[in-house]
Amino acid sequence: MSTARHPPLGVRRSRSFVLPSARAILRERGALGQEVRVEVARELAADDGTIAIERGERYFAQGDRVMFLKNDRELGVKNVSLGTVAEVNRASMRVVRDGAERREVSFNLRDYATLDYGYAATVHKAQGATVDRTFVPATPGMDRHLAYVAMTRHREDAEVYAGRDDFEGYDELKERLSRARPKDSTLDYARRRGTEAARARRPEPEAKAQG
Repeated sequence: MSTARHPPLGVRRSRSFVLPSARAILRERGALGQEVRVEVARELAADDGTIAIERGERYFAQGDRVMFLKNDRELGVKNVSLGTVAEVNRASMRVVRDGAERREVSFNLRDYATLDYGYAATVHKAQGATVDRTFVPATPGMDRHLAYVAMTRHREDAEVYAGRDDFEGYDELKERLSRARPKDSTLDYARRRGTEAARARRPEPEAKAQG
């Protein structure tokens, strides 16, 4: 789901495509300042419940959209809080938060660095976020729950984009986005894993020689 202030450049743009495209458009418009390399981090939950820290880097500039990825009571930000970079250097950042108050938060990047670009987010990540406008690329894997979450993140307007390579027409799109998906039980999950493991162990058939 795109949270940018302009629509994606086409149908079914993935998050990985929307991010550089959105920044390239802003760069062409002169809406971004000088880029600064920032070391960022994010928390990843493992299957056993432990939390791992993944570190990387992003190039932020004044005017960039930014997403906070961790709750911080002192800063007054939550996971998926959004804002616009007002000032950034290698040591610190100042962000104008989205919302009616347009509150500013300043922080040292050594103390808070769980950040990412705020132009787009997955539907799961966007739960709890509110933006002015949303642009939703529909996919065959979506159901009623995901469609509801994606299409209720906006204050003003929401637009849905769909490709004819995935949906034959409006009726199929409406049917897909209206379907209910029953919750899988632990037994269903175990059966799928067992089937996948059996397939992995099954020897590949030998090709017959032609001639």
